[in-house]
Amino acid sequence: TDGTKTISLRVTTDGIPVTITKDITCISVEDDKLFSTDQDLQKHEVSILKFVPRGKNSFNYVHRLAQNEILEQLYKDGYTKTDNTKLTKAEVLRTDELAQWSKYMVLRLIFRDLSNALDDIYDKKSKNYESAEHLWRTKAVLKLDYNGDGVQGEYEAANITTTRLVRV
Repeated sequence: TDGTKTISLRVTTDGIPVTITKDITCISVEDDKLFSTDQDLQKHEVSILKFVPRGKNSFNYVHRLAQNEILEQLYKDGYTKTDNTKLTKAEVLRTDELAQWSKYMVLRLIFRDLSNALDDIYDKKSKNYESAEHLWRTKAVLKLDYNGDGVQGEYEAANITTTRLVRV
């Protein structure tokens, strides 16, 4: 369940037990509202989870980074709430519209971090996923809640598709 939880750790090394108590905040999957998941990554990279860093059990921290980057990019592109403040994940009514963009961004970030030489296999994968990321960034149709009422109003859809206009 979500909320603040108190955890205690009791360690005995020299015969004298020491107890450490910490409060941690747990959030539900619904509250986390990530735009992509590790399962999305595995559709492209079956063994991706073998790269999860020690001390972590998923790439959720990278999915959160991608989520923040996407929200920041939407702000830079001029998508704001009616009071001109930044959109939050709560205002994104349909996260599936951003799933492809997020998934490819996460894959790019993971392989960029794994790369340790220019043009190694991880660098090449990162660049390939970056191309897909840019493609999907321009394909989303956003379902946003600009006024914060929790529902999409008649004028709260935003098409961010880019097209080329040719003057004849």
